[in-house]
Order: sequence, then structure tokens, then C-alpha cells
Amino acid sequence: MTKIETWEDTGQGYPLRWWVLPIVCLPTLAMLLDGNIVFIALPAIGDAFRDFPNLGEWVLASFSLVAAALSLPAGELGDRIGLRKVFSWGLWLFILGSGICFFAFKGWILILGRVICACGAAILAPVALACLRRIFPPKEQAIAFGYWSASVTIGTVIGPFLGGFLEHIASWHWVFFAPVVPAAIGLLGLPLLPLLPAKQISFKPDYIGITTIGFAIFFFLFFLMESPNLSPSLNILIICLFLLTVVIWRQSANKPSAVIPLNIITRNSWYVPSVLQLFIRALFVFVMTCLTVYFQEGRSLSALDTSIHILPLSIVSGVVSLASGYLEKSFGVKYLMMATLTLTALGFWSLRDIPLSGFDGGDWFGIVAFGILYGNTAQLSHQALVHFSKSQAMRGSAINTLTINLGLALGAAIYSIFISIALPLNLKQQSNWQFPVEIPSSVQEILNQVDQNLHTSSHSQSLQALQESLAHSFGFGFALCAIFCLIAIAITYSMRPFLSN
Repeated sequence: MTKIETWEDTGQGYPLRWWVLPIVCLPTLAMLLDGNIVFIALPAIGDAFRDFPNLGEWVLASFSLVAAALSLPAGELGDRIGLRKVFSWGLWLFILGSGICFFAFKGWILILGRVICACGAAILAPVALACLRRIFPPKEQAIAFGYWSASVTIGTVIGPFLGGFLEHIASWHWVFFAPVVPAAIGLLGLPLLPLLPAKQISFKPDYIGITTIGFAIFFFLFFLMESPNLSPSLNILIICLFLLTVVIWRQSANKPSAVIPLNIITRNSWYVPSVLQLFIRALFVFVMTCLTVYFQEGRSLSALDTSIHILPLSIVSGVVSLASGYLEKSFGVKYLMMATLTLTALGFWSLRDIPLSGFDGGDWFGIVAFGILYGNTAQLSHQALVHFSKSQAMRGSAINTLTINLGLALGAAIYSIFISIALPLNLKQQSNWQFPVEIPSSVQEILNQVDQNLHTSSHSQSLQALQESLAHSFGFGFALCAIFCLIAIAITYSMRPFLSN
């Protein structure tokens, strides 16, 4: 009996691929909206739950940490069960977690909601990328990834502004409801997506690799975020546990069934774009958090005004993402990234002296330059995913999602460490700061110290000292970002030519 060829067998792509593209992109829009809308609400969330130290950082990091740790199991599910079925599971989990965050009245309930939401996101992100790999032919994938990146950037564009607007007219609770809308629309449109059944896979899941990598990510990020608050013995224990999980994973990483195949991730054309993507995602969280705290605490702007000031970065990255597929086809991902990294390094250097009076032309140049860099990140995903066959599309997408979420969580952890050291050091140099300050100290702890002396004569002087110290700290942070961009340029230069199927 002759086998009937399907659209996947011919390699010509799904006939209605451009019509179902929005269904694939809407859940991604929901996730990015969820990640970016919360930035503006972080100070209000910290004020609402003052008994939960560093809650703002944990709201960001818990989502990225869990999503990163579960990306690989999600990839195995998609390859073995089928993409559309797993997609529906992810959407339901995401909606449930967002609902818990909306109704949270305790800090730990809010974190629980973020964790459940992250479980759904761990499924949604790799499924979306795997669907693009399977329904679009190779010659159209760069364009499709550009449009998918547009959904990423639209979430980035409207997230901060919508977050500021919702907090202005209602409360921070509503920022967790907004992402439910595109996710629900995606859920309703899911039957229009092709079934995309599971591929035949002869080997068993790599349970050891999945487990050890998940725990290694958790130990690493937990150490980065909480090491200043832990005893030396506990820090040493966490480091030992991290190293142990890495050693166990390495022993099983050469098997054909390895969840992260070493024969692929050791290729220059895979690990260079992946490292760059991790770096840019971490940079994004660091920059967005710095800008939010600078405008709200350093310049005493409202959440709505803060979101308006951040809007240029989001708009630029959105416009660039729409054109990124065409830019990649014209210049190649290597030279495209080298040019945008150079521009961003110059932009960050112009931000090294931030005035409290507001941004000038050079400062806005830095913001726009970073928006251009961030808008082109989808092509790094395309460069990494092309190494995986269509039968392993979900696995490749899961590893790529792991890289993205690890970068986001790393950015939140780096910000927490940086500000807890840089801000107290700058405060100690301020002659009008009237209170003792310890290293490390969070912004919220120092703000509480100022608020406790609200009716004293030293309050206004201390508040001014805090605002100046924030500006100096963030200026130094942006100067460091410029240096790291220069290092990233050198790494990009070593990237080998784009590989095609």
C-alpha cells in the first residue's frame, strides 16, 4: 500500500501556515506581556508585602527560574505526545497561575501563582518555536521567526505602558489579569492549528539529564540571589550541590538520548548565538529594572509616567523585530549582531552619567540603541534551532527556551546583587545621608529606613541622597553594560556561517 505524502513529507509547509501564525504567536504575546507588565508594578508590590524581603526580585526570578528548569521536560512531552495537546496544557496552566496572582493577598501566594504560571510558560514558549519549525519551510522560517519576534516585542511594547495605566486606574492586581486575554484567545483558536502529532522516537527520555539540569539551574540562581542572606556553611553546601548535579549530568551527556546533545551544543554555530541570547535577555531584565526604579524612586514619577518614559525602548524594539527577518537575510546574523552590539555599547556609555533632572539626547540614544539590539534577538533563536531536525523540533525549542529563561532569571539575580552593593557604597559617600547603612542592602530596606524618619528634619536630605545614589549606581551599571557589549562583539566575531538544513 502506497503511503500518502503529507505537507510535512513534501517540505513545502502547512498550506494555511500564515493564517495560523497568529494562534502560535498569541500565547507568546501573553507570556511577554506577563513578563514586562510586572516591571512597573514592582515598587507597588513591594509596598503591599513589606514583610516579604526582596519580593520584587523574586516575582521576576521565580517565573524565569521555574520556566527555565521545566523547559526540557516540556520539550520531551511535545516530541512524544504531540504539540497541539501539550500547547493546550500550557495555556490552561498559564491562565490558572495568572488568576492566582490576581487574587493574591499574601506574598507567598503571589509567588505560588508565578510558579504555576511559569509551568505553563515552560510549555508555551518551546511549543511556539517548534510549531514554526514544522509548519514553515526552511526558506520562510527567518521571516516567520521575525513575525514571531514581533509578538515578543509587542508584549514588550505595551507591557510597561499597560502596567502603568492599570496601576494608575486600579491596582497592581490587574497587571496579572491582562495577559490572560491573549492566552484565552489563543486557547479558543487552538482547534485551527494542525494536529502536529508526536514523532516516532526510539529512545527513552533522559530522566537523569532532565533532573540534574533542573536542579543545577535552581541551585545556581538561588545562590546568586540569596547568598548574601545565607550563612557561609549554607552557601558552601549549595555550591557543592550545584557541582554535584553538573558532574552527574556530564556523565550521562554523551548518550544518544541525552536531553542536551553535546554533539550539537559544542558547535560554534550553536553556542555563540545561544550565549549571545542569554546575555541580551539578562541585559534586558537588568536595564528594565534599573530604569523602573530610577524613574519611580529616583525621580518620584508615577507608574504611568514611568511607563511612558520606557515606551521609546519598547516601540523601537517592536519595529525592529518586524524587520529582523529581512535584515538577517540581507546582512547575515553575524554582522547584524556585531553592528547592533556596537551601537548599544556606545549607547550604554552615554548613560554612564544619569541626571536626576531627566534624560537628555545622549541618554535617549542609549535607550533606543538597546531597543534595536533587543529587537533582533529572534534571529539568534533561528540560528540555534536550525541545528535540530524537525523530528526534534520541540527538543531544540526547549533548549532555546531554557537559554532565554535562564538569561531572564540571571538578569534579575544580577540586578539584586549589583544594587545591594552599589547603592550602599554610593550612600556612604553622600554627606547628607543621616542613617547607618549595611552592605548588602536592598532598595526597599533603605526606603523603609527613610520612611521611618518621615517627620524628622533629616528626611528630605536623606531622600535626596538616596535619589542621587540611585542615579550614580545605575550610571555605573550602564557603564559596565557597555564593557560587556564590547566583549559580546568579540564573541560574535567568532561566529561561523549560518547553517541550513
